[in-house]
Amino acid sequence: MRSITEDQEAANEELQSANEELLSSSEELQSLNEELETGKEELQSTNEELMVVNQEMVSLNEQVTAARDYAEAIIVNIREPLLVLDKNLQIKTANNSFYKTFHVNEKETEAVLIYDLGNKQWDIPELRTLLEKILPEKSVFNDFEVTHTFSTIGERIMLLNAREVINKNSSEKLILLSIEDITERIIARRKIEASEKRYSMIFMQSPFAFAVLKGKDMVISLANDSVKKMWGKEKNIEGKALLQVLPELKDGPVPALLDKVYKTGIPYYGNELLVPLLRKGKLEDMYFNFVYQPYMEADETISGVAIIAYEVTTEVSVQRRIEESEKQFMLMAELMPQKVWTSDAEGNKNYFNKTLLDYAGMTIEELKGTGWEKIMHPDDWEKNKKLWEESISTGKNYETENRLLRNDGKFFWHLTRAVAIKDENDKIKMWVGSKTEIDTMKIEEIRKGNFIKMVSHELKTPVTSIKGYVQLLLTMLENEQQLETSLPLKSSLARIDSQVSRLTRLITEMLDLSRIEAGKLELQKK
Repeated sequence: MRSITEDQEAANEELQSANEELLSSSEELQSLNEELETGKEELQSTNEELMVVNQEMVSLNEQVTAARDYAEAIIVNIREPLLVLDKNLQIKTANNSFYKTFHVNEKETEAVLIYDLGNKQWDIPELRTLLEKILPEKSVFNDFEVTHTFSTIGERIMLLNAREVINKNSSEKLILLSIEDITERIIARRKIEASEKRYSMIFMQSPFAFAVLKGKDMVISLANDSVKKMWGKEKNIEGKALLQVLPELKDGPVPALLDKVYKTGIPYYGNELLVPLLRKGKLEDMYFNFVYQPYMEADETISGVAIIAYEVTTEVSVQRRIEESEKQFMLMAELMPQKVWTSDAEGNKNYFNKTLLDYAGMTIEELKGTGWEKIMHPDDWEKNKKLWEESISTGKNYETENRLLRNDGKFFWHLTRAVAIKDENDKIKMWVGSKTEIDTMKIEEIRKGNFIKMVSHELKTPVTSIKGYVQLLLTMLENEQQLETSLPLKSSLARIDSQVSRLTRLITEMLDLSRIEAGKLELQKK
């Protein structure tokens, strides 16, 4: 029993020990299970993190794809031709503008050495030198201008820009070459430069004086030959103030006018302005027609004043002499006893001297233009009007006789004459005319005509009777038997008849002369 009891105790102890081990294993399993739960949670968290990272990677990939597509769209549609070259200077890609500009396609372009492109039209020595330096020296070049004649598009002027580009994925070194065709721009610039040069020459050689004054001190920045000649100065006046070059202008109106234009920006136009200028050591009075124009920069700010002037000293002098001459003419016309008048080139009367106005008892305003009809006899108006219009159109001297109404209501005969005053081109400037009273002479002519008519008629009757008797006697002698005794008498009668015929013709001609003067002779063609 003791032995069994001891064995049982030993077995109990072993069972207890085993139980303790089981408990310990259970605890370990519990701990392991907890660790597994923790690991599961960690794995789940890691899985979630991986899912988030994956989503971010997908999003980034989409962004990269969108950015690549966007960049490719920009490159494809950019206006300037663009090439991407590899390290061997072979073309990897080109944009649409390149294909369109240089008349090539993808098949002819990609994987082709740039120098062999398009029948070697890109084998440009300057371009070769620059491109071969980019990758080894990591250099760039900007706005390199090349002028080259291409077989397909002719001569072109281009700006080239190139730089190294590294593909980070493959570490491949590339060259980005952009090409800007500036042919049209250069041609336009050359045209503008030629135009500016041409206009500059026009200004510099213009007979009009031209100058540009800058700033409030009116510093001369540009002056053509005409203005220098007009001012009587030498060529080196640019960069000097106007009053330094022409101190004689200081007390005159010019500085104030220039300052006003500079401050207000309002142009000023002047005619026949008197300006004293010191030329060859002598102060001369000169007259100018001119314009002061505000000089504006590209941003429309006023930086000075431009002067365009033309000397009219000679013209003013001539005009004043003409005015003085006209004044003297008017004075002489007013003092003349004859009736004097003038008209413009179209025949409109514009001046009448005092003698004529006193005769008509009217004012200049009443007689101006076509008011002349008011004092002319109605029977003379149409004839005079026709002659006057003919003279205006031909420029021939005007001469006629007409009756003019005096202020007492009576008409008196006048001889009217006018001559055209013409310029150097034979163009009529005006008409100067006079009216001389010929009433007494006209009356005497009428009396003379009447006398001739009367005498002619009175002589015609006895002459006709004599001629009739002579012809009767000649007829009677024709019937005489004694022809020998009648011949001398017949000859005498024939001579008397001839002389009577001559006297009849003379009387007829006197009557015809009277009819001619009266304007009543009819021409009979035979």
